[in-house]
Amino acid sequence: MPKPNKKSMKFKVKTTYNTHESLQDTLSFFGVNCHRPYYISSGNPIFEYPSNAFRIDYYAICICTAGDINIQVDNQEYHISTNHILISAPTTIIRFSQVSADFRMKLLFFDKAFLLKHIVNPFFIEQLGL
Repeated sequence: MPKPNKKSMKFKVKTTYNTHESLQDTLSFFGVNCHRPYYISSGNPIFEYPSNAFRIDYYAICICTAGDINIQVDNQEYHISTNHILISAPTTIIRFSQVSADFRMKLLFFDKAFLLKHIVNPFFIEQLGL
């Protein structure tokens, strides 16, 4: 849980009927228009989160760069804070619980097809032009 002396923000819950299962569905919920099989975030703050738990069908690597968040992953509660890494695979169920006002996270999402296509090429990260 976030420390009591820290300022926590009750995040805004946005209700939709979208399942957020695919990479594009999840990004669409957050207002990101991306049709690539991967996504690398800018680390900008997010102020709205899905109201319900949702299952993802992509891989996610998340690095907390500031603040902290309580999140349920497959019905197990986790507290993620600065410099912690969260890695999840397809079929993972995510539910956001509580977020600090200063929370920031860098994200790398990629779908199964992207991984299968590039796993034989050890230089695929360099080819993304990062």
